[in-house]
Amino acid sequence: MDIQVKIKTMVETTRDIPAMPQIWVKIREMTQHLNISAAAIANEILKDQGLTSRILKAANSA
Repeated sequence: MDIQVKIKTMVETTRDIPAMPQIWVKIREMTQHLNISAAAIANEILKDQGLTSRILKAANSA
């Protein structure tokens, strides 16, 4: 099957593509800067309770 046909089929059968949460976009942008501090990223993460919870859960299970 041609790649264009595969892509078209996938697009046509996909109903909803969830939007990336704004917090992820912001953190991704922050990490692109070489002079960004870990504290600045941590402060941004702390603004999202769900993300903070998932990070703590992952850290505690390691």
